[in-house]
Amino acid sequence: MPSSTSSSSSDSSYNLQQYYDRFRKFKTSTYHAPQHITRVLLLSDLHMDYIANREWLTNLYNNNVNDDDNYNDNELSHKSSTLIVIAGDVSHKLDILRWTFQTLKSKFAQVVYTPGNHELWVTDSKTTLDQEVNSETSMDKLEKVLQLCIQEGIHIGPVKVSSGTETTSTSSLLVIPLLSWHHPSFDTEPDIVGWGNIPPARRANADYRRTNWPYPLSHYDTSIAEFFDGLNDIILNLEHINVDDDDDDNNNDNNMEIITFSHFLPRIELIPEKRYMSLPTLASFVGSTYLEQRLRRIGEQLLHRNDGSNDSIRHLHAFGHSHLAWDANINNVRYVHVPLAYPREWKERSKSLEIGSMKGDGKAIGSSIPTVVTEGGRNNNNNDRFPVCIWERQHPAATANNNKLNDNTVAATSNNDEGGSGFPPTWLGGWWSKYYSVMERQPQRNNELASWVAKRYKQLPGGQIAEFDHILVEKRYLSSTTVVDHRESNL
Repeated sequence: MPSSTSSSSSDSSYNLQQYYDRFRKFKTSTYHAPQHITRVLLLSDLHMDYIANREWLTNLYNNNVNDDDNYNDNELSHKSSTLIVIAGDVSHKLDILRWTFQTLKSKFAQVVYTPGNHELWVTDSKTTLDQEVNSETSMDKLEKVLQLCIQEGIHIGPVKVSSGTETTSTSSLLVIPLLSWHHPSFDTEPDIVGWGNIPPARRANADYRRTNWPYPLSHYDTSIAEFFDGLNDIILNLEHINVDDDDDDNNNDNNMEIITFSHFLPRIELIPEKRYMSLPTLASFVGSTYLEQRLRRIGEQLLHRNDGSNDSIRHLHAFGHSHLAWDANINNVRYVHVPLAYPREWKERSKSLEIGSMKGDGKAIGSSIPTVVTEGGRNNNNNDRFPVCIWERQHPAATANNNKLNDNTVAATSNNDEGGSGFPPTWLGGWWSKYYSVMERQPQRNNELASWVAKRYKQLPGGQIAEFDHILVEKRYLSSTTVVDHRESNL
C-alpha cells in the first residue's frame, strides 16, 4: 500500500499480507456451465431486509426448478437455461443472505455473485462502532459471506458459458465477478458551493459507522479499495483465465464475449452530476477507479485489443449501488445497472429505476415469465418486474421497431453474427443514461442545484437553482432514434 515512509510501508504490507492469507482458501478456477445455459439475467441491490422485496423474489417463478412433479414446461425451460448475476447488496444479515441464495438457486440454474457494502456491515443499528461492543470486523464478515457462498453453491469466481451445439461451439461468454469497495478520491468533480447544510460523506454514508476495518485500512483514503482490488488476484486466479482453456478447436478469442460485474461503479460518468443528486456528496462513496483499471485489463487480456478498437461491443460491465438504472457504452465497454432497490424508491421515482423488464408495479403474478423475450429480455407483462436479460445465445435481431443504436447510449450487437449470441441489440433503458446520451456533462456548474434538490438545502450567496428541461432532453433523444419510449420522465 502507498505510504509516506518506507517503515510504515513495510508495516502496512505486512498487515495486509496477513489479511490476504485468510482469503487464499477461496481461490477459484473457471467453472464451465452446462451446455443448456442459454441466457444471463442481471439484478443488483436486492435489499432483502424489506418484506416486499422478499415477497417479490418468492413469487418470481412460483414453481421450484427442481420440482419435477409441479411445473410448467415453458417455465422450467426458462429456469434451467438461465444464469443470474447478482451484483451485491442483498442483506447484512447472514440468515437472510442464506435464504436469498437458496431461493435464487431454486429459481435459476446458476447464480454468480459479488458482495455489496451492506453485506459487510457488522452493526445492526445506526449507532457508531465505538458505542457498541463488537469485536467482529468487516474482514471477518467478508470471510463469512464468501464461506456461505461456497456452502450454498453460489459462484464467486469466473463462469464460462459456451454457445453452439453439443458438438460445436461458435462463441463463448465469460462471467467474472469483481470484488470492490469505494474510496473518496473516486469523485473527481468539484464540490457544490453556494449551498449550505449539505452533509459530508462521513455523516451521510452508513458504511462509516456500520463497517469496522482493521489497521491499516481506512475509509478516508484508498486503502480499502486497494485491498479489495488485490483480493481479485487471489480469489479469481485471473492470470490463469484463458479463452482457449478447453478442448474445443472451434473456440477462439474472436468469438469471446465478457461480462464483468461489481457492486460499485467503475466510472464517475455512471452517476448524475452533483446538482441533480438529492445527496450531492454521494459521488464520494459510490465507486472505485481500481475497478475501471481492472476491467480494462481483463478486456485487453481476453479480447486481445485495446480501447481504440472499432470492433463491436464484446465486453459488458454490470454494476450496482447507485439505484439509478443505466445502460451506456463508453470506449467499447457497455455499462448496465439493474437495481431492485428499496420499495419506497419505486413509489417516489420509478422512472429512474425502470430498465428493460424491471418496470411496472412489482407484482409478480403467479408463475408469469417472459414467454417471448424481446427488447433485451423485456417481460411481456409490464406489471411484473423481472431481472433483465443481458446476454442470450440466440438473441432476437434488432428490428426497425426497436430503438436505434446510439454510440453514446448503447452498444453494438455481438460480432458473432452466425451464432446469434450476444448482448441486447437495443438500448435497455435507464432515464439518466438517456439524459447523458444527448446532454453534455457539466460538473463545473457546481453552484447550482436542481429544484428537487434545492428544497432540501439552504441557499447561500452565489447559489443558484438549475433549470431542467425535460422536453429538450426528449426532443434531442427523439432526433437521435427511430422509436423512443414516450413515458414521462418522472424523476
